Amino acid sequence: QVDTGKAKVWAAAPLMKVKYGDAVVVSNSMAVAGYHSRALNRDFDSVYFTDKVFVNGAPAEAAEAPTVKTEGQLPAGHPPVNKTPKVDLTGIKKPDGGITVADVFANKDSLKGKTVTVCGKVTKYNGKILGKNWIHVKDGTGATGNNDLMVTSDATTKVGDTVLVTGKVATDRDFGSGYKWPVMIENAKVAVE
Repeated sequence: QVDTGKAKVWAAAPLMKVKYGDAVVVSNSMAVAGYHSRALNRDFDSVYFTDKVFVNGAPAEAAEAPTVKTEGQLPAGHPPVNKTPKVDLTGIKKPDGGITVADVFANKDSLKGKTVTVCGKVTKYNGKILGKNWIHVKDGTGATGNNDLMVTSDATTKVGDTVLVTGKVATDRDFGSGYKWPVMIENAKVAVE
């Protein structure tokens, strides 16, 4: 995980000598949004894949893989990884006059700039980034890649809240540092039910 000073982003690179607190530069990278790591059994909003990293101003030194590995255990010195808790999505109903998360993705081009209403549960919440709260909302519809709706709002929520979201659909939003969304709802009114 790399702290850019504005955001914390994840990078994947060949095994190298690096420790917590080192200054790193990730170059020649390719961002992959919505990445699922089978090895870690974890979803990432975005991961930068690279073959070139500079550590404290010099090219990273290759490291040998540890000879002993305990399944599911992070290497010594690795900062703790906060796992997103599982949220039960059963029983969520489409709101009167509203649409589902899958509908937003399926009709994003025709919905661009239009106001929609969606009901779902908060599966991830990041507060006060770029002056907004960033809320991931799912309602049990859709599949990987079109089932997690990004919502920006001034409203404060927490993981597990059932929310009614009303706002304008935006498409192909790129905020830099690998934060890209094909569709999202911006500046939404969010009511916790």
